[in-house]
Amino acid sequence: MKHLLMKRILAALLALLLACTVCACNSEQDAQLVDTNSSESNPAVIRINGKDDLYRNQFIELFDSAATQVQTLYGVDLTDEANVEVLKNVRDQCIAAYVTKRVEILKAQELGLDQLTQLEIEQAAEEVNKQYEHYRQQFYDQLVEQGMDADALVDQVMEQYGVNAVSLSSDVQTTLILDKLKAHVLENFQATEEEYEAVYQDALENQKETIQAEASAFVSYWNGGVLPLYRPQGYYAYTWVLVPIDAQTMTTLNQLKAQGDESYDAQLQKALEKILPQAKQAAEDIAADPAKFEQYRSKYGMGDNFDSENLPQNQGYCIAAGGVFNQAVADAAQALETDGAISALVAGTNGYYIIRREGAIQSGEMSYDQAKVVIRSYADASLRETAYNEQVMKWIEETEIEILYENMQ
Repeated sequence: MKHLLMKRILAALLALLLACTVCACNSEQDAQLVDTNSSESNPAVIRINGKDDLYRNQFIELFDSAATQVQTLYGVDLTDEANVEVLKNVRDQCIAAYVTKRVEILKAQELGLDQLTQLEIEQAAEEVNKQYEHYRQQFYDQLVEQGMDADALVDQVMEQYGVNAVSLSSDVQTTLILDKLKAHVLENFQATEEEYEAVYQDALENQKETIQAEASAFVSYWNGGVLPLYRPQGYYAYTWVLVPIDAQTMTTLNQLKAQGDESYDAQLQKALEKILPQAKQAAEDIAADPAKFEQYRSKYGMGDNFDSENLPQNQGYCIAAGGVFNQAVADAAQALETDGAISALVAGTNGYYIIRREGAIQSGEMSYDQAKVVIRSYADASLRETAYNEQVMKWIEETEIEILYENMQ
Protein backbone atom coordinates (compact mmCIF):
# COMPACT_ATOMS: atom_id res chain seq x y z
CA MET A 1 0.00 0.00 0.00
CA LYS A 2 2.84 2.38 0.90
CA HIS A 3 4.57 1.53 -2.40
CA LEU A 4 1.35 2.23 -4.33
CA LEU A 5 0.88 5.55 -2.55
CA MET A 6 4.44 6.59 -3.39
CA LYS A 7 3.92 5.66 -7.05
CA ARG A 8 0.87 7.92 -7.09
CA ILE A 9 2.78 10.71 -5.39
CA LEU A 10 5.63 10.51 -7.87
CA ALA A 11 3.29 10.29 -10.85
CA ALA A 12 1.48 13.41 -9.67
CA LEU A 13 4.81 15.08 -9.00
CA LEU A 14 6.08 14.37 -12.51
CA ALA A 15 2.94 15.91 -13.99
CA LEU A 16 3.42 18.92 -11.76
CA LEU A 17 7.07 19.30 -12.70
CA LEU A 18 6.41 18.94 -16.41
CA ALA A 19 4.03 21.88 -16.08
CA CYS A 20 6.32 23.99 -13.92
CA THR A 21 9.82 23.57 -15.35
CA VAL A 22 9.22 24.84 -18.88
CA CYS A 23 9.75 28.46 -17.94
CA ALA A 24 13.27 27.70 -16.72
CA CYS A 25 14.63 27.51 -20.24
CA ASN A 26 12.18 28.90 -22.77
CA SER A 27 13.96 31.78 -24.45
CA GLU A 28 17.27 33.32 -25.46
CA GLN A 29 16.95 35.56 -22.43
CA ASP A 30 17.01 32.47 -20.23
CA ALA A 31 20.18 31.28 -21.94
CA GLN A 32 21.80 34.63 -21.20
CA LEU A 33 20.66 34.35 -17.58
CA VAL A 34 22.25 30.90 -17.33
CA ASP A 35 25.60 32.18 -18.62
CA THR A 36 25.50 35.09 -16.17
CA ASN A 37 24.86 32.75 -13.25
CA SER A 38 27.73 30.42 -14.16
CA SER A 39 30.56 30.39 -11.61
CA GLU A 40 32.78 28.04 -9.63
CA SER A 41 30.30 28.19 -6.77
CA ASN A 42 27.42 27.61 -9.13
CA PRO A 43 28.56 24.84 -11.50
CA ALA A 44 26.50 23.16 -14.20
CA VAL A 45 24.46 20.17 -13.09
CA ILE A 46 23.06 19.26 -16.53
CA ARG A 47 24.82 19.46 -19.90
CA ILE A 48 22.95 18.91 -23.16
CA ASN A 49 24.85 18.27 -26.40
CA GLY A 50 28.07 19.31 -24.71
CA LYS A 51 26.77 22.66 -23.47
CA ASP A 52 26.03 23.72 -19.90
CA ASP A 53 22.24 23.90 -19.64
CA LEU A 54 21.19 24.02 -16.00
CA TYR A 55 23.16 25.32 -13.03
CA ARG A 56 23.12 24.42 -9.37
CA ASN A 57 21.12 27.41 -8.13
CA GLN A 58 18.43 26.83 -10.77
CA PHE A 59 18.25 23.13 -9.95
CA ILE A 60 17.98 23.84 -6.24
CA GLU A 61 15.06 26.16 -6.94
CA LEU A 62 13.27 23.43 -8.92
CA PHE A 63 14.09 20.78 -6.34
CA ASP A 64 12.99 22.88 -3.36
CA SER A 65 9.69 23.67 -5.09
CA ALA A 66 9.02 19.99 -5.80
CA ALA A 67 10.01 18.90 -2.29
CA THR A 68 7.71 21.53 -0.77
CA GLN A 69 4.82 20.31 -2.92
CA VAL A 70 5.37 16.70 -1.81
CA GLN A 71 5.55 17.67 1.86
CA THR A 72 2.55 20.01 1.67
CA LEU A 73 0.22 17.94 -0.50
CA TYR A 74 1.09 14.44 0.70
CA GLY A 75 2.44 14.98 4.22
CA VAL A 76 5.76 13.27 3.45
CA ASP A 77 8.53 14.53 5.73
CA LEU A 78 11.54 14.66 3.43
CA THR A 79 13.85 15.61 6.32
CA ASP A 80 13.22 12.18 7.86
CA GLU A 81 16.09 9.78 7.12
CA ALA A 82 13.50 7.06 6.54
CA ASN A 83 12.41 8.95 3.41
CA VAL A 84 15.85 9.30 1.86
CA GLU A 85 14.82 7.16 -1.12
CA VAL A 86 11.78 9.37 -1.63
CA LEU A 87 14.09 12.38 -1.63
CA LYS A 88 16.24 10.75 -4.32
CA ASN A 89 13.13 9.98 -6.35
CA VAL A 90 12.04 13.61 -6.12
CA ARG A 91 15.49 14.65 -7.34
CA ASP A 92 15.33 12.20 -10.25
CA GLN A 93 11.83 13.37 -11.18
CA CYS A 94 13.10 16.95 -11.26
CA ILE A 95 15.90 15.94 -13.61
CA ALA A 96 13.59 13.89 -15.84
CA ALA A 97 11.03 16.68 -16.08
CA TYR A 98 13.64 19.31 -16.90
CA VAL A 99 15.44 17.20 -19.51
CA THR A 100 12.18 16.18 -21.18
CA LYS A 101 10.98 19.73 -21.62
CA ARG A 102 14.41 20.97 -22.66
CA VAL A 103 14.75 18.34 -25.39
CA GLU A 104 11.28 19.16 -26.68
CA ILE A 105 12.12 22.85 -26.87
CA LEU A 106 15.38 22.16 -28.73
CA LYS A 107 13.53 19.94 -31.21
CA ALA A 108 10.90 22.64 -31.76
CA GLN A 109 13.66 25.15 -32.48
CA GLU A 110 15.32 22.69 -34.88
CA LEU A 111 12.03 22.28 -36.79
CA GLY A 112 11.34 26.00 -36.87
CA LEU A 113 8.25 25.68 -34.70
CA ASP A 114 9.35 28.16 -32.03
CA GLN A 115 7.82 31.29 -33.58
CA LEU A 116 4.42 32.53 -32.41
CA THR A 117 2.11 35.16 -33.77
CA GLN A 118 0.98 38.04 -31.62
CA LEU A 119 -2.58 36.73 -31.89
CA GLU A 120 -1.52 33.34 -30.49
CA ILE A 121 0.20 35.02 -27.56
CA GLU A 122 -2.81 37.23 -26.84
CA GLN A 123 -5.22 34.29 -26.99
CA ALA A 124 -3.02 32.30 -24.62
CA ALA A 125 -2.87 35.23 -22.21
CA GLU A 126 -6.68 35.32 -22.14
CA GLU A 127 -6.75 31.62 -21.32
CA VAL A 128 -4.26 32.15 -18.50
CA ASN A 129 -6.53 34.80 -17.00
CA LYS A 130 -9.43 32.34 -17.09
CA GLN A 131 -7.31 29.66 -15.44
CA TYR A 132 -6.18 32.08 -12.75
CA GLU A 133 -9.77 32.98 -11.87
CA HIS A 134 -10.73 29.31 -11.91
CA TYR A 135 -7.92 28.35 -9.51
CA ARG A 136 -8.66 31.34 -7.30
CA GLN A 137 -12.29 30.34 -6.99
CA GLN A 138 -11.30 26.77 -6.13
CA PHE A 139 -8.97 27.94 -3.35
CA TYR A 140 -11.61 30.40 -2.16
CA ASP A 141 -14.31 27.73 -1.96
CA GLN A 142 -12.01 25.35 -0.07
CA LEU A 143 -11.20 28.05 2.48
CA VAL A 144 -14.91 28.78 2.95
CA GLU A 145 -15.64 25.07 3.46
CA GLN A 146 -12.95 24.99 6.15
CA GLY A 147 -14.56 27.94 7.91
CA MET A 148 -11.63 30.28 7.25
CA ASP A 149 -11.55 33.92 6.17
CA ALA A 150 -11.34 33.33 2.43
CA ASP A 151 -11.23 37.02 1.49
CA ALA A 152 -8.15 37.59 3.63
CA LEU A 153 -6.33 34.32 2.93
CA VAL A 154 -7.02 33.27 -0.65
CA ASP A 155 -4.19 35.25 -2.28
CA GLN A 156 -1.75 34.21 0.44
CA VAL A 157 -2.60 30.53 0.00
CA MET A 158 -2.31 30.77 -3.79
CA GLU A 159 1.16 32.27 -3.44
CA GLN A 160 2.07 29.49 -1.03
CA TYR A 161 1.25 26.97 -3.74
CA GLY A 162 2.98 29.08 -6.40
CA VAL A 163 -0.21 29.91 -8.25
CA ASN A 164 -0.30 33.51 -9.46
CA ALA A 165 -0.84 35.39 -12.69
CA VAL A 166 2.90 35.67 -13.30
CA SER A 167 3.62 31.97 -12.77
CA LEU A 168 0.68 30.94 -14.95
CA SER A 169 1.64 33.27 -17.79
CA SER A 170 5.42 32.83 -17.66
CA ASP A 171 5.35 29.60 -19.65
CA VAL A 172 2.60 30.54 -22.10
CA GLN A 173 4.90 30.89 -25.10
CA THR A 174 6.71 27.63 -24.31
CA THR A 175 3.42 25.78 -23.92
CA LEU A 176 2.20 27.07 -27.26
CA ILE A 177 5.45 26.05 -28.93
CA LEU A 178 5.19 22.54 -27.49
CA ASP A 179 1.58 22.32 -28.65
CA LYS A 180 2.80 23.10 -32.16
CA LEU A 181 5.48 20.44 -31.84
CA LYS A 182 2.97 17.83 -30.71
CA ALA A 183 0.59 18.72 -33.55
CA HIS A 184 3.48 18.36 -36.01
CA VAL A 185 4.47 14.93 -34.66
CA LEU A 186 0.89 13.63 -34.60
CA GLU A 187 -0.26 15.16 -37.87
CA ASN A 188 -0.69 11.76 -39.56
CA PHE A 189 -1.32 9.65 -36.47
CA GLN A 190 -4.09 7.06 -36.67
CA ALA A 191 -4.75 4.49 -33.96
CA THR A 192 -5.28 0.86 -34.97
CA GLU A 193 -8.06 -1.48 -33.86
CA GLU A 194 -5.46 -3.52 -31.98
CA GLU A 195 -4.41 -0.42 -30.03
CA TYR A 196 -8.02 0.34 -29.09
CA GLU A 197 -8.50 -3.24 -27.90
CA ALA A 198 -5.30 -3.01 -25.85
CA VAL A 199 -6.62 0.13 -24.14
CA TYR A 200 -9.87 -1.71 -23.38
CA GLN A 201 -8.02 -4.71 -21.95
CA ASP A 202 -5.79 -2.55 -19.77
CA ALA A 203 -8.78 -0.58 -18.48
CA LEU A 204 -10.71 -3.79 -17.75
CA GLU A 205 -7.83 -5.37 -15.85
CA ASN A 206 -7.14 -2.18 -13.88
CA GLN A 207 -10.80 -1.87 -12.89
CA LYS A 208 -11.01 -5.51 -11.84
CA GLU A 209 -7.87 -5.24 -9.74
CA THR A 210 -9.04 -2.00 -8.12
CA ILE A 211 -12.60 -3.15 -7.44
CA GLN A 212 -11.56 -6.56 -6.13
CA ALA A 213 -9.18 -4.82 -3.72
CA GLU A 214 -11.74 -2.19 -2.67
CA ALA A 215 -15.36 -2.86 -3.67
CA SER A 216 -16.46 0.74 -3.03
CA ALA A 217 -14.30 1.77 -6.01
CA PHE A 218 -17.08 0.44 -8.24
CA VAL A 219 -19.49 2.97 -6.75
CA SER A 220 -17.01 5.73 -7.57
CA TYR A 221 -16.66 4.49 -11.15
CA TRP A 222 -20.40 4.20 -11.68
CA ASN A 223 -21.43 7.49 -10.10
CA GLY A 224 -18.37 9.35 -11.38
CA GLY A 225 -19.07 8.80 -15.06
CA VAL A 226 -16.32 6.20 -15.66
CA LEU A 227 -17.52 3.38 -17.90
CA PRO A 228 -17.66 0.37 -15.54
CA LEU A 229 -16.16 -2.43 -17.61
CA TYR A 230 -16.21 -4.75 -14.60
CA ARG A 231 -19.31 -4.92 -12.41
CA PRO A 232 -19.40 -7.01 -9.22
CA GLN A 233 -22.56 -8.70 -8.02
CA GLY A 234 -25.02 -7.26 -5.56
CA TYR A 235 -25.30 -3.61 -6.61
CA TYR A 236 -28.47 -1.72 -7.49
CA ALA A 237 -29.25 1.56 -9.19
CA TYR A 238 -31.39 4.17 -7.43
CA THR A 239 -32.93 7.55 -8.06
CA TRP A 240 -34.41 9.85 -5.46
CA VAL A 241 -36.18 13.09 -4.65
CA LEU A 242 -34.16 15.40 -2.42
CA VAL A 243 -36.05 18.08 -0.54
CA PRO A 244 -32.99 20.21 0.15
CA ILE A 245 -31.75 22.45 2.92
CA ASP A 246 -31.30 25.90 1.41
CA ALA A 247 -27.88 26.81 0.00
CA GLN A 248 -27.04 29.50 2.55
CA THR A 249 -27.77 27.20 5.47
CA MET A 250 -25.75 24.42 3.85
CA THR A 251 -22.74 26.75 3.57
CA THR A 252 -22.99 27.48 7.29
CA LEU A 253 -23.37 23.79 8.12
CA ASN A 254 -20.36 22.84 6.01
CA GLN A 255 -18.28 25.44 7.80
CA LEU A 256 -19.36 24.16 11.21
CA LYS A 257 -18.61 20.57 10.21
CA ALA A 258 -15.17 21.47 8.82
CA GLN A 259 -14.34 23.27 12.05
CA GLY A 260 -15.53 20.36 14.19
CA ASP A 261 -17.99 22.72 15.87
CA GLU A 262 -20.07 20.96 18.55
CA SER A 263 -23.18 22.87 17.46
CA TYR A 264 -23.19 21.18 14.04
CA ASP A 265 -25.62 18.38 14.92
CA ALA A 266 -28.08 20.77 16.58
CA GLN A 267 -27.94 23.18 13.66
CA LEU A 268 -28.47 20.34 11.19
CA GLN A 269 -31.56 19.18 13.07
CA LYS A 270 -32.87 22.74 13.12
CA ALA A 271 -32.40 23.02 9.35
CA LEU A 272 -34.15 19.68 8.79
CA GLU A 273 -37.09 20.70 10.97
CA LYS A 274 -37.51 23.82 8.85
CA ILE A 275 -38.10 21.82 5.66
CA LEU A 276 -39.91 18.89 7.28
CA PRO A 277 -43.46 20.05 6.37
CA GLN A 278 -42.75 20.25 2.64
CA ALA A 279 -40.78 16.99 2.77
CA LYS A 280 -43.73 15.24 4.48
CA GLN A 281 -46.08 16.57 1.84
CA ALA A 282 -43.91 15.19 -0.94
CA ALA A 283 -43.65 11.79 0.78
CA GLU A 284 -47.42 11.59 1.34
CA ASP A 285 -48.18 12.55 -2.27
CA ILE A 286 -45.78 9.97 -3.63
CA ALA A 287 -47.06 7.26 -1.29
CA ALA A 288 -50.61 7.95 -2.51
CA ASP A 289 -49.58 8.08 -6.16
CA PRO A 290 -46.11 6.68 -7.03
CA ALA A 291 -46.33 8.38 -10.46
CA LYS A 292 -45.79 11.69 -8.67
CA PHE A 293 -42.24 10.60 -7.85
CA GLU A 294 -41.11 11.94 -11.23
CA GLN A 295 -43.00 15.20 -10.72
CA TYR A 296 -41.26 15.82 -7.42
CA ARG A 297 -37.89 14.83 -8.84
CA SER A 298 -38.42 17.42 -11.57
CA LYS A 299 -39.36 19.98 -8.93
CA TYR A 300 -36.56 19.36 -6.43
CA GLY A 301 -33.95 17.41 -8.37
CA MET A 302 -31.45 15.03 -6.82
CA GLY A 303 -28.93 17.48 -5.38
CA ASP A 304 -26.04 19.50 -6.75
CA ASN A 305 -23.71 16.50 -7.09
CA PHE A 306 -26.12 14.48 -9.22
CA ASP A 307 -27.67 15.17 -12.59
CA SER A 308 -31.11 13.64 -12.84
CA GLU A 309 -31.16 14.37 -16.57
CA ASN A 310 -28.04 12.29 -17.24
CA LEU A 311 -28.14 9.26 -14.98
CA PRO A 312 -25.20 6.81 -15.11
CA GLN A 313 -25.75 4.25 -17.85
CA ASN A 314 -29.33 5.63 -18.04
CA GLN A 315 -30.20 3.51 -15.01
CA GLY A 316 -29.57 5.47 -11.84
CA TYR A 317 -26.94 6.03 -9.20
CA CYS A 318 -25.38 3.36 -7.06
CA ILE A 319 -25.83 3.73 -3.30
CA ALA A 320 -23.64 1.46 -1.19
CA ALA A 321 -21.30 1.45 1.78
CA GLY A 322 -18.27 3.61 1.13
CA GLY A 323 -20.16 5.96 -1.18
CA VAL A 324 -20.99 9.63 -0.77
CA PHE A 325 -24.20 9.03 1.18
CA ASN A 326 -24.55 8.96 4.94
CA GLN A 327 -25.40 5.68 6.59
CA ALA A 328 -29.11 6.39 7.05
CA VAL A 329 -29.57 7.05 3.32
CA ALA A 330 -27.51 4.00 2.35
CA ASP A 331 -29.45 1.77 4.77
CA ALA A 332 -32.82 3.02 3.49
CA ALA A 333 -31.81 2.39 -0.12
CA GLN A 334 -30.51 -1.10 0.54
CA ALA A 335 -33.64 -1.96 2.53
CA LEU A 336 -35.76 -1.63 -0.64
CA GLU A 337 -36.35 -5.23 -1.74
CA THR A 338 -38.04 -4.86 -5.12
CA ASP A 339 -37.50 -2.78 -8.24
CA GLY A 340 -39.73 0.28 -8.19
CA ALA A 341 -40.05 0.22 -4.40
CA ILE A 342 -40.03 3.68 -2.81
CA SER A 343 -38.71 4.51 0.65
CA ALA A 344 -40.30 6.56 3.38
CA LEU A 345 -38.78 9.94 4.22
CA VAL A 346 -35.08 9.67 5.12
CA ALA A 347 -33.12 12.46 6.81
CA GLY A 348 -29.71 13.10 5.26
CA THR A 349 -27.02 15.71 5.84
CA ASN A 350 -28.35 18.00 3.12
CA GLY A 351 -32.09 17.41 3.26
CA TYR A 352 -34.76 14.71 3.13
CA TYR A 353 -34.55 11.82 0.66
CA ILE A 354 -37.31 9.77 -0.92
CA ILE A 355 -35.51 6.90 -2.67
CA ARG A 356 -36.65 4.58 -5.45
CA ARG A 357 -34.88 1.36 -6.44
CA GLU A 358 -34.55 1.21 -10.22
CA GLY A 359 -33.06 -2.25 -10.65
CA ALA A 360 -30.05 -4.52 -10.33
CA ILE A 361 -26.84 -3.48 -12.04
CA GLN A 362 -25.89 -6.35 -14.34
CA SER A 363 -22.72 -7.99 -13.08
CA GLY A 364 -19.79 -9.30 -15.09
CA GLU A 365 -17.45 -7.91 -17.73
CA MET A 366 -18.49 -5.61 -20.54
CA SER A 367 -17.14 -6.91 -23.85
CA TYR A 368 -15.00 -4.84 -26.19
CA ASP A 369 -17.81 -4.75 -28.77
CA GLN A 370 -20.16 -3.33 -26.11
CA ALA A 371 -17.63 -0.78 -24.93
CA LYS A 372 -15.72 0.18 -28.07
CA VAL A 373 -17.70 3.33 -28.90
CA VAL A 374 -16.87 4.82 -25.51
CA ILE A 375 -13.36 3.30 -25.49
CA ARG A 376 -12.55 4.96 -28.81
CA SER A 377 -13.90 8.31 -27.67
CA TYR A 378 -11.41 8.57 -24.81
CA ALA A 379 -8.65 6.24 -26.04
CA ASP A 380 -7.72 8.50 -28.94
CA ALA A 381 -6.33 11.16 -26.63
CA SER A 382 -4.46 8.54 -24.60
CA LEU A 383 -3.01 6.83 -27.66
CA ARG A 384 -1.95 10.12 -29.19
CA GLU A 385 -0.24 11.07 -25.95
CA THR A 386 1.53 7.69 -25.84
CA ALA A 387 2.71 8.06 -29.44
CA TYR A 388 4.03 11.54 -28.75
CA ASN A 389 5.79 10.49 -25.54
CA GLU A 390 7.45 7.61 -27.38
CA GLN A 391 8.77 10.09 -29.94
CA VAL A 392 10.06 12.36 -27.18
CA MET A 393 11.87 9.40 -25.59
CA LYS A 394 13.55 8.71 -28.93
CA TRP A 395 14.71 12.33 -29.09
CA ILE A 396 16.09 12.04 -25.57
CA GLU A 397 17.97 8.86 -26.49
CA GLU A 398 19.47 10.67 -29.50
CA THR A 399 20.53 13.65 -27.37
CA GLU A 400 23.82 13.81 -25.49
CA ILE A 401 22.79 14.39 -21.87
CA GLU A 402 25.22 14.56 -18.97
CA ILE A 403 23.93 14.68 -15.37
CA LEU A 404 26.59 16.00 -12.94
CA TYR A 405 25.29 14.68 -9.63
CA GLU A 406 28.46 15.72 -7.83
CA ASN A 407 27.66 19.37 -8.60
CA MET A 408 24.21 19.22 -7.04
CA GLN A 409 25.53 19.25 -3.46
